[in-house]
Amino acid sequence: MARKIILDLDPGIDDSLALIYTALNSDCDILGVTTVSGNVDANQGARNASYLCDFLGMDQVPIYEGAGQPLQRPYRDARDTHGEDGLGEAVWAKEKRVQDQSALDFIQAALENYPGELEILALGPLTNLAQVEEARPGLLSQAKALRIMGGAYQVQGNCSPYAEYNFWCDPEAARLVFNSDLPETYLYPLDVTYQILMTPNCRELIRQFDTEVGRLVYAITRFYVDFHWQAERTLGCVINDPLVPVDMLAGICDFIQADIEIVTSGERDAQSVVKARPDGKVAVAQAVDAKAFFKLFLGQIFPDQKQEIQRAQDKGWL
Repeated sequence: MARKIILDLDPGIDDSLALIYTALNSDCDILGVTTVSGNVDANQGARNASYLCDFLGMDQVPIYEGAGQPLQRPYRDARDTHGEDGLGEAVWAKEKRVQDQSALDFIQAALENYPGELEILALGPLTNLAQVEEARPGLLSQAKALRIMGGAYQVQGNCSPYAEYNFWCDPEAARLVFNSDLPETYLYPLDVTYQILMTPNCRELIRQFDTEVGRLVYAITRFYVDFHWQAERTLGCVINDPLVPVDMLAGICDFIQADIEIVTSGERDAQSVVKARPDGKVAVAQAVDAKAFFKLFLGQIFPDQKQEIQRAQDKGWL
């Protein structure tokens, strides 16, 4: 039976790749896509999600616009990383089809309707989930699992030496979520997502496959590649978010149990402090099989090219 999923996104290039992977996977039943202001504002995120779902022939997937502002702070986007449109300035999605119901109301209703069945993949700032906890304390615990991309454990952050963007955008929301009564919860920090590097060889392989989806992936990651080179002299681009659904389905990460504390002031503002303990309530990813990730990710998006993907890995191109 397919897994019941909510994708809580701020699309965003890597969020979009996670959406593409999940939408094309028959093991996933996407009950809805919720947007939150992060890489781009929730309104533009809803436009991007609408474009992607329609592009993939998934126009039956409902989209819910979520929080436009962080809980307490001014909103700070990441358009320098993802482009003014959030999709590498390759799409400029204008139309959106969103439900009248808000993301907050939808998530609450879904948790009530599917207690113990629903998996929430939170790949942007945690504002929507924090609002659920504020409105209905304890309701998040009714999820089957919560999987969060965010934070940095033993590596440097990408917004400060200490802070990763999703938590930096709304640290009060992250603190509220981690301090709540949680279901089975998994955290994917930069420690593992930094290892998911789409290399120039990988992008060229995607271009050579010459499919509609491949052309889209190649186009939207161009801006990302340029950003990574200019910012840190990396050839290629780190695609953080797709790791979450790939690991959910294939189990390619190793975890430690920990409690998470979010700093909300001072020099270490938005830092995620990982306190490892056997009875910790969050499983924190600390290692990943990156080669397995690309075999699974590309194999799902390009099912007719699995032999070529394996050949590329055998030659050391992936």
